[in-house]
Amino acid sequence: MSLFKVQDLWSAQCGDGAAGDTFHAHSLTIGMLGEFEHELMIVSNSTGCLKIFCLARDNPAGYLSDDCLLELCLAHPVMQTSIGKYVSGSQITYLATLHPKSISIYNLHVIPGTTQHGNEAQLQHIQDYRLAQFGSFRLLSGSFGLNSFHDCFAVVYLDGSLEFLDQNESVLVSLPDVLLPCPIVYVGTCDSFVLQTDDAMLTCYRYQNLISKKPSISWSLNLGEGGLGLSLVSLSMSSLLVCVGERTLSVVHENGFLVVAKRIQYSTQCFVTYNHPLPHDQDNFMILIVSDTQTMLLYDKHLTLTWSASLLRLPVSVKLYNTLHTSGKAFIQQE
Repeated sequence: MSLFKVQDLWSAQCGDGAAGDTFHAHSLTIGMLGEFEHELMIVSNSTGCLKIFCLARDNPAGYLSDDCLLELCLAHPVMQTSIGKYVSGSQITYLATLHPKSISIYNLHVIPGTTQHGNEAQLQHIQDYRLAQFGSFRLLSGSFGLNSFHDCFAVVYLDGSLEFLDQNESVLVSLPDVLLPCPIVYVGTCDSFVLQTDDAMLTCYRYQNLISKKPSISWSLNLGEGGLGLSLVSLSMSSLLVCVGERTLSVVHENGFLVVAKRIQYSTQCFVTYNHPLPHDQDNFMILIVSDTQTMLLYDKHLTLTWSASLLRLPVSVKLYNTLHTSGKAFIQQE
């Protein structure tokens, strides 16, 4: 526990307290959506509830009704949301919602308010993608296959299988010895997917090998214990993988060699990585971890603890939120 305490600047009620109205690590998405000039906080859950918050004020003094840009209830449970260039030929970003059997694409329209009642927002439904099977768990998106025209989807199912969707084409792949969903990231610099499996292995597969249904392993690394989370840090010339285990914190190069590792004395609840360039080191990055002791800890790229503070409550997700004039606000979500 730290002697310092984190100061709450803003909070909002995401659910109504009904049965099943809970949130998890993938219930929160933050990013720029459509042509709107501010970053948005998108919250969803398995009841189909979806809320979009916009905190445009640099010095918030509590929740205002204008902070909730949009609230609606979808017809199907929302497993996860994602933001990306999902419409071919369009350079604006769209919202994707993952449902148990489908993916829906939406465009956000915001009409600036002319009175003190704030802006008016609407979600325009663009299209749906039908999934190959029931039981979706996780959604990834990116320029798979180095596609520069639009982002593609990768869906992780409850049985550990993967489905890749590129416009009207889809490929369903079952990985050897993977029977449950596990942490996974897409590494764009080498066009590969890296998985952190339950047998303490970090495994890399080329995207082209996966869609050809010949999932040969590019490289693998034994981390010594089961993985809890995996995050990608993009550098100027390559990428690094931050791997959180049960009691370890590791940084691995995209080619599969261990850069640095550290033993930790707590269990990680959630974490986020972000680039933090310095005048003498443009590839510097930081790791923000929330532990089971309700402590927020900040590590540099050498895994040296630089700062810590106590939280008032234990979250299930942490992300960074930026406004037009300030950056680096930590946005945490409770269950």
